[in-house]
Amino acid sequence: MPQYNDNDREYPEPETVLAIRGAITTGQLGGPMGPPGHWLNEFWQIGAALRDHAEILQASRTPRARKS
Repeated sequence: MPQYNDNDREYPEPETVLAIRGAITTGQLGGPMGPPGHWLNEFWQIGAALRDHAEILQASRTPRARKS
C-alpha cells in the first residue's frame, strides 16, 4: 500500500485559501497592504486592480451632463 505524503497535496490548506481571499478583499476595499515582500501582497494587488477596474466601468456607465 503506498504511503500518503502530506507534501503532495493537490489543494492548499483552508487557512491559505482564507488568507488569499482576505488579501484580495482587503485590496478591493482599499485596506492596507502587507509589509514589503510579503507573499500575500500580490493578492492584495489583484484586489486593488479589481477595485480600479470596477471604478472605471462604473464611471463609463454613468451618464454625463450635457453642455447646453
